[in-house]
Amino acid sequence: MSFYWSALTLVTLGEQPWPANSVQTAFEIIDTLIGLLLFAAIIGDIGIMVSNAHLEKVKFQEITDGCKRYMRIRNVNTQLYNRVINWIEYQWIWGRRLNEDEKNLFQILPPRLGLELAAESHVRALIGSPVFSLCERALLSELAIRLQTLRLCPGDIVCRKGETSKAMFIVKYGRLEMPIDDEFTDEQSFYTSTERESSSLNFFQTTVGDFQSRILQEGDIFGDWALVSECKIPYTVRSVGYSLLFVLEREAMAVAFDEYPHSRRMVRRKAKLICQQYEQRWKRKDSLSSYDSAAEFNISSSNQQNKSNELMDKREDEEADDDCYYFMEHSSSSIEAKLNEIQRNVNLINSELEIAERNFLRSSSELKQLMTAVEKRLSTTTP
Repeated sequence: MSFYWSALTLVTLGEQPWPANSVQTAFEIIDTLIGLLLFAAIIGDIGIMVSNAHLEKVKFQEITDGCKRYMRIRNVNTQLYNRVINWIEYQWIWGRRLNEDEKNLFQILPPRLGLELAAESHVRALIGSPVFSLCERALLSELAIRLQTLRLCPGDIVCRKGETSKAMFIVKYGRLEMPIDDEFTDEQSFYTSTERESSSLNFFQTTVGDFQSRILQEGDIFGDWALVSECKIPYTVRSVGYSLLFVLEREAMAVAFDEYPHSRRMVRRKAKLICQQYEQRWKRKDSLSSYDSAAEFNISSSNQQNKSNELMDKREDEEADDDCYYFMEHSSSSIEAKLNEIQRNVNLINSELEIAERNFLRSSSELKQLMTAVEKRLSTTTP
């Protein structure tokens, strides 16, 4: 019917015959009302959609104006002011989309399945690390589910050369810059980088000339061996743009290693080997040029590895019985703290149960006395 009326209107230029009787008049009225209602419903839905989108934008603008007002009142310097505004705009344009996509995905999945899905990509990144490449799949999953997030702005420093490592990092998205041989200076560009390497041993391969650095991208991992071996961090890492990292802290790693002592020893041995290789390079750096040092290191790395493996094998039994083992120290202190917390909770529950029992006995005694008094009254009033 709608198609017939539309075609008739187009052909006759809108000139429709007038209704001749009451039935035709009623049909015209009903048809016109239905068309108006449908048209109003469609326009109303479109208006609601536009209003909701505008409302979200208005809320975001209110937050932005509040931040600007806060910084103006406190006379924040221009550089920090611009960084805050740029971060807010980035979150509105890109961060909101990424968060909404992940939220919608994990809402339709069971919690356990969503956890496995989130850990899968991190497990692949851990397997690519020379420290964790031979670990059990179950251990890698335990490490993956303990990761936390860290958001970075352009120029933020993740770790500095010479610091003690407290965490390892996996890049989820964004770009980070790691200098191969030198520290950062203000004159050096973010984007002067070499090609992406697959192994941490390739960090030692430097060349003479302009400043070079490695660009860390999605899926790259760093800080792993320094965290396990307690070595000083030999490089500085900073964010090129807006980045998101997954962080595994030392305490979380110790808890995950509690049930895997064999993997713990193997990981520690690999981390010590890499740390020794860095130390050997530092010792040569003062007497040799960067190019000669890197070449000599690459040639002798296999011999050093064999010697280090022999030394590690001799000390394996001693390390297994070492009561001051790094991870055992942290794991035992963590377990002791948890046991103390559980004991405090048990004592609190026992005290609350005792109070509840006394209240119950008192209320039941009062109720019995009241029932006795009521029975006596009833017995005296009845003839």
